[in-house]
Amino acid sequence: MNFSWTAYYNDNSKLNQFEGEKENKYTDIRRKELKAFALCQVNTGEPHVTVYFDRPTQRLILRRRITSDFSALGGVEGKATLTPRSIIWIVGWQELVGDKNVQLLLFLYEDGTVAAMPRYGKHADFTPVDTSLEDRLDGYGKKKS
Repeated sequence: MNFSWTAYYNDNSKLNQFEGEKENKYTDIRRKELKAFALCQVNTGEPHVTVYFDRPTQRLILRRRITSDFSALGGVEGKATLTPRSIIWIVGWQELVGDKNVQLLLFLYEDGTVAAMPRYGKHADFTPVDTSLEDRLDGYGKKKS
């Protein structure tokens, strides 16, 4: 899946990642003014998933992770190679409530699976998309020893 993003602001304006030939950068997003943030299908521009912000203390999280297979042998002229395996998009928000770090994260896998998680931990190990949901959640909800 390939996405672009759109930031929606409290004043009802918006910022698209791509505006004609111009590409706005992640750093151009006015984070303290966000009302919503959407990952959109590149080919249609339609939102695929939208995260809403109802407090100015909620901070945007956006990551694109590429898992790779490493091969020390083979490759071009016998050099080590990295072969991209899958892309995982992570979007959500983080907020400090008292002394507690509260997060809402959505993991978007290439196979179309979307997983919502309340924190970034073991379950966020970028498990390949060909594993089962049970494998992705291994360790989730277990108390740390």
